[in-house]
Amino acid sequence: MKTACVLYRDGSSLPLDQLAGEVSASLFQTDLHYGLCGDVARLQAQEPGTGAVLHNLLALKSRLLMGVTALLEGAGRSRGAIHRVVVPPVVVRAAGDRLRAQGLEVESLPHDAALVPRKVAVAFFLKAVAHRLYRLAARPKLPGVPLVRAWVDVTEVMYGELFPRAQLRVYPFTYGIGRQVAFVRSLRRRGLRWSFDGVPYRWRDAFGALLAGSRRHLHLARAEEAAFRRFADELLAAGVRELYSSDEYEVGAVAAGQRLAEGGAHYVNTAHGIGLYCPRVAYARFDYLNDYQAAFYRRMGNPMELRKRATANSQLPFERAELQAAAELAIVYVHQNFEAYHLPSEIAAQDSLMRKMVEVGRELGVPAIVKLHPNMPRAQAHLPQGLRVATRWDELRGLRPVFLTIYSTAYYELAPVAPVLVYAAPTYNPAVYLDGDFETFTMDKLAEQVARLRDPGAWSALVDRQARSLQGAAA
Repeated sequence: MKTACVLYRDGSSLPLDQLAGEVSASLFQTDLHYGLCGDVARLQAQEPGTGAVLHNLLALKSRLLMGVTALLEGAGRSRGAIHRVVVPPVVVRAAGDRLRAQGLEVESLPHDAALVPRKVAVAFFLKAVAHRLYRLAARPKLPGVPLVRAWVDVTEVMYGELFPRAQLRVYPFTYGIGRQVAFVRSLRRRGLRWSFDGVPYRWRDAFGALLAGSRRHLHLARAEEAAFRRFADELLAAGVRELYSSDEYEVGAVAAGQRLAEGGAHYVNTAHGIGLYCPRVAYARFDYLNDYQAAFYRRMGNPMELRKRATANSQLPFERAELQAAAELAIVYVHQNFEAYHLPSEIAAQDSLMRKMVEVGRELGVPAIVKLHPNMPRAQAHLPQGLRVATRWDELRGLRPVFLTIYSTAYYELAPVAPVLVYAAPTYNPAVYLDGDFETFTMDKLAEQVARLRDPGAWSALVDRQARSLQGAAA
């Protein structure tokens, strides 16, 4: 057996990375998964700095370890009794006893294996190229002036009050080039101090990632660590002592944070979404969106100031009174670009939900609408017939919406102004992402739940409950 997999008594087998795709990504935002990845990182990297970056990399990118987490959680048992699981030696050392305690026979591969797929190395290569190109257009950094790492319009929601006095550095954004172009044009039009910029990745690391074999994960961790330490050194050498960012998804940012702290700089991060990303960070201050995030970073032992964000990621063009006054009910799904993050279970759930919405809309005689994610071009979205498309929030004016979401940061903007129903299913745990008392839905109960909200009183009561809950009052 040459690959990590599970073997069933009926003779079938399944690669561990495919087993990871059968469960929700919320399972990989739990202490079970982060703890497993931390154990493996400690066994693979002796240097503390590299170990922290490797912990982040494995937690976010190792489909193999996600498969092990799914096994530890009991996933995959419905396919038939598992005969044994085949994993690399380091996984046997880190989790063999726990797997055996679940009644699984554990077999070790005869050799080490790369713990992240090759496509992660390809993505790293492309990222390194993009950052090198952006650096060609970089202007000198200004000493003593706060620096804001920027990507698109969301950065202004986070740090808009700093824009008049800061230097804005625009970094590569691969999820929507048009969105970044519009942002840059806005900066230029307003005469703000801005420049393109990039993290100083080395060419030899970029090409080396493509050639790395079973030690690929270690090569990537060391390359990210080195690049972000150089990034921090550049800031300190330029006299920058305040950095504002939203990069908790960058596995190497912990190395920059450690170096900036050593140099006396103040590194502030704002959560750009409701998910959990890197377990190891080194910010001076972290502005979080939900209480689960704050509790997570406390548990991970990151010594930093934690503040709850005063604003969410977007500003809606309507208020509750306007929506509540509309006569026509509508079902509106808040679309997510799960494809960009390679989440097979969420992609399948989203597709099923959109088809179900069309069916429910016809049954109840109400419009079924999808509000596209801003990073998803309409031409690339796979939408069923009969579903109306909105690319902007203001296209929902004149309707009394019932919003549906799987996992979306927009919940925090929407919950005070309209009902929001949150998807629930096995392995889907919305409590990982959302605070307070929220109402869930299942596919088979969706029509019934939407029909109930036709009543303006029920519609209003649910909004009241959501708003009170988010304010910390008893619902």
